Amino acid sequence: DVNAQLPAYNLLTIVTLITAVLLIITAFLRRGWRAIVAVLVAWVAIAFVAGSLYPGFVQRFQVSPNELSLERSFIDENIRFTRLAFGLDDIELASYDASQQLTPQALLTEPETVRNVRLWDYRPLLQTYNQVQALRQYYEFNDVDVDRYIVDGQRRQVMVAARELVADRLNEDAQTWVNRKLVYTHGYGVAMSPVELVTSDGLPEFYVQDLPPRGVIDLTVPQVYFGELTNDYVIGRTNMEEFDFPQGGGNVTTRFSADTGIDMTFWNRLLFALRFADINLVLNQDITSESQLLWRRNIVDRVQTLAPFLQFDQDPYVVVGEDGRLYWIIDAYVTSNRFPYSEPYFGRFNYIRNSVKVVIDAYDGMPTFYVVDPSEPITAAYARIFPALFQPLEAMPEFLLRHIRYPTDLFSVQAEMYRTYHMTDATDFYNKEDLWSWPEEVFYNEPQPMEPYYVLMQLPDSDSLDYMQILPFTPANRENMVAWMAAQSDPDKYGDKLVYNFGKDSLF
Repeated sequence: DVNAQLPAYNLLTIVTLITAVLLIITAFLRRGWRAIVAVLVAWVAIAFVAGSLYPGFVQRFQVSPNELSLERSFIDENIRFTRLAFGLDDIELASYDASQQLTPQALLTEPETVRNVRLWDYRPLLQTYNQVQALRQYYEFNDVDVDRYIVDGQRRQVMVAARELVADRLNEDAQTWVNRKLVYTHGYGVAMSPVELVTSDGLPEFYVQDLPPRGVIDLTVPQVYFGELTNDYVIGRTNMEEFDFPQGGGNVTTRFSADTGIDMTFWNRLLFALRFADINLVLNQDITSESQLLWRRNIVDRVQTLAPFLQFDQDPYVVVGEDGRLYWIIDAYVTSNRFPYSEPYFGRFNYIRNSVKVVIDAYDGMPTFYVVDPSEPITAAYARIFPALFQPLEAMPEFLLRHIRYPTDLFSVQAEMYRTYHMTDATDFYNKEDLWSWPEEVFYNEPQPMEPYYVLMQLPDSDSLDYMQILPFTPANRENMVAWMAAQSDPDKYGDKLVYNFGKDSLF
């Protein structure tokens, strides 16, 4: 590319300019169509020779017989800049002797790690949550997330999910405009269970459950007006009481009390009636000038509308704050496909950074963008363009900072690139001498690539219990574990990455 293709492109640029000049001269001199055809044929011939024939000749007779020696410097640059672009250059490497047998005595020395070993997988647990904690047909848990909380003075790893309301699941005779837009406006609370406990019935133990929510963690503002399933607009603070949650044989009602919606003045009612093609916004008499239109309630759609220049993680997660409110945290990325010498990730981008975290209040929908890495140049540029949009990470409340996680999407991208780019020697890289693979797991009797997973554990040579995301690696076409990769999530170690290598000949 550098020694043949690029010079050919430069030559073609010059030839194209000359051809354009000759065509203009020929047209003014009226030499006829033969002269024009001759010029075009000459351009096509030169383009073929310079653009295809010459680079192919160089590749076949000069590069291919001496490929490694001629391309070594380019391979070195590709390795170096790919590792830099995907944040692989700062991974700490460590060897680990896993040849010793695991004994009960060894387990007793790591009680906190053993206590937080995950027995529940989020996929079947989601079905269980919807079976035993949805409680009404119009409630749904969209996703179960993994986090950590202080329970009885100890850090515990938990599974948690928000109980959202899906108006489409109301009884058919309740599918009225008033019910869908003014009454059934929000979900309610969360379900939360420790990762390692199972009841005698095979169900999860719950830290938070039922309606109204009860458990070891307090919820004072459990309403979920903004979430992952809230795709329609609703109107709060009308003359209609909003359904809050069922209790006994009746229902508890509430009224939206925030001011983050759009005031329903006459002109706003008229304009949004046109926007939504919904004349009921004008005709309904329960809507007043104090009513609030809550629009773009889907949290991903909400942040994408505010910051379309960022890419957002596919796994938002809900957090129960110490103030009793519910918050969503979404990781955001800056990406580029213009990073020099870096290998693209499946042709999509060749540079990525998780430089922003977004917190959204589940009650009022207020989003706050926190800059994780102010030194990242693309994010720094956006922060100068939109200074009111971004805040430093230090401004995040402490009780939310304790719940930030190293994002799965980023970790998966890095793991995919690292299975090849852990090789830093050009010869090994060229020969794919030590190519790694993702291990497989069996889910519903079907093998599939293992997903990265969060753990709360104490690493070797560490005196603290750390929350991290990990993934094992196997050698290509083999099933023994050769290494595993971890990324720290706790604030004091956030973003630290390490790889424990067991060696090529390990049999684990």
